[in-house]
Amino acid sequence: MKQVIAFVAALVLYVNSYAQQLDKRDIQRTIEVTGSTEIQVVPDEIYFDISLKEYMKSREKIEIAILEKQLLQAVEAAGISKDNLTIDNVFGFGRNWVGSKKNPVEFLSSRNYKLKLQNLDKIDQILNAIDALGIEKASIASVNSTKMAMYRRQAKVQATKVAMEKATEMLAVIGAKLGQVITVTEVDEPNFLSSYKNTYSNSIMNNFMENENNSTDLNVKSIKVTAKVKATFAVL
Repeated sequence: MKQVIAFVAALVLYVNSYAQQLDKRDIQRTIEVTGSTEIQVVPDEIYFDISLKEYMKSREKIEIAILEKQLLQAVEAAGISKDNLTIDNVFGFGRNWVGSKKNPVEFLSSRNYKLKLQNLDKIDQILNAIDALGIEKASIASVNSTKMAMYRRQAKVQATKVAMEKATEMLAVIGAKLGQVITVTEVDEPNFLSSYKNTYSNSIMNNFMENENNSTDLNVKSIKVTAKVKATFAVL
């Protein structure tokens, strides 16, 4: 009986030892790497903010309706659908809030508009067609690409290839070869739409309007699409 117990105990120790050796061997036969990539995308959707403000001219108020009509006509004259122009916000201001509501002449309002463009080729034409004193500010709010989903997929594929190439190069140094992939995990990274903080004030817009030869020759800032993956491969 003692011999049987001793045999079983020895067998258990052997199995445990063998299992530990297998675990260690499995760990030694894998390599884990990361791969990342960045794609520069030219935007084909530009969201342009235009803020119009009522103002006094020789005791006469230039109303927001007049300025809005100028903006709408300028957008349509540039060959852009009026559906691309929306009101983003509305404000009101006056020297005396209570008194201003009693006296409409002293109460001035402003509206923020958002214009969707494919490029900036027509923006000079549009702004030049609006009363310069009625433009409070104008700026690029954000940019986007209609093919963003495709670019994100491409970035993930490239990041996976980078991880595979990195693992292959690392193993070659120690004379090992890359085996089959075990896992590939996407590492979440923020992909924000490019935003702009450049705002042109009323005084700058006045100078802009005075120059009829203004043109936009520079490209809009590109969008950075990034991807990162973590991959585990077997080592041969």
